[in-house]
Amino acid sequence: MSIFSENFSTEPWWWQGFRPPAPGEDPLPAGAVGTLVIGAGYAGTACALRLAEAGEEVLVLEAGALGQGASTRSGGQVSGGVNVGKGPDRKPVPAHRKAALLRDAAAGFTLFETLLERHQIRCGYHRGGRINGFWTPQHAEAWRQRLPELNEHARSEAVLLGREEVAAALGSDFYHGGVHIGRAGHVQPAEFYGGLLAAARRAGARFLGGVPVR
Repeated sequence: MSIFSENFSTEPWWWQGFRPPAPGEDPLPAGAVGTLVIGAGYAGTACALRLAEAGEEVLVLEAGALGQGASTRSGGQVSGGVNVGKGPDRKPVPAHRKAALLRDAAAGFTLFETLLERHQIRCGYHRGGRINGFWTPQHAEAWRQRLPELNEHARSEAVLLGREEVAAALGSDFYHGGVHIGRAGHVQPAEFYGGLLAAARRAGARFLGGVPVR
């Protein structure tokens, strides 16, 4: 007896919307290129798009299939700044540094939405916000203290919620209140990557998978 259902697949569900293409789709240039980008994930592809739009000749090399990693496998949550300051070592981030990181994160969220609109990327994006539940009273107090800087520097549109409000929204009375972050949403990550890749190629960037760089 198999423990798996009949339609079980080892591939990410997101790949039903966009499947990473086989390596070697674009030809190598005959000579040198203006800019070589190593890695064809979100960052490398967005970099190539920006450079190609500016008239630069760009070649992107990827060790495996284009977008085969986290870019087409993530949970698809989108926000700007909520996780700034978190770290395994729990070392505090200086206030001026944290403010700069929050502003950069906010700019990244704006860039994401701008890319979707400018290049008409259809990827199921929904800006519905997100709710973070507070596990303990101490967790709630920590969020109350960080809320002002999130709204000031990251423009998070974050609002505290009472215990009853969170219970009504999530169907659970476990949480000690929560926070609703308006500047957040969800995307089909593989379709977003596919749209970004197509936009970069239209702009003239070339991509080559199956080329590990050492």
